[in-house]
Amino acid sequence: MSGRRVADRYAEALLGVAQGEDRVAAVRDELGELVALLEGIPELGALLRRPDVDPGRKLEALREALGDHIFESFIQNKRIEWDKYRTHVSQYELDAYLSIL
Repeated sequence: MSGRRVADRYAEALLGVAQGEDRVAAVRDELGELVALLEGIPELGALLRRPDVDPGRKLEALREALGDHIFESFIQNKRIEWDKYRTHVSQYELDAYLSIL
């Protein structure tokens, strides 16, 4: 499967997740191929891991590697993921802190 096709399927899965649908299972293997594709660009991986590189430059590199459409879907998904993470209340937090109120 071509890198472009894998990227398209990844974007489709991300869009589905953002819309509350479960399309991830259908493209799980293809996501692995996308990771392999991106890991196959050693310059990109090395750039993303360097702490001294400006975050703006890292975003530019990702945009160049993924293309505008895929990059925007990726960023949108990460924002949704972060929002779900930061608003989740664990059972531990409920048990530990609810009684204080």
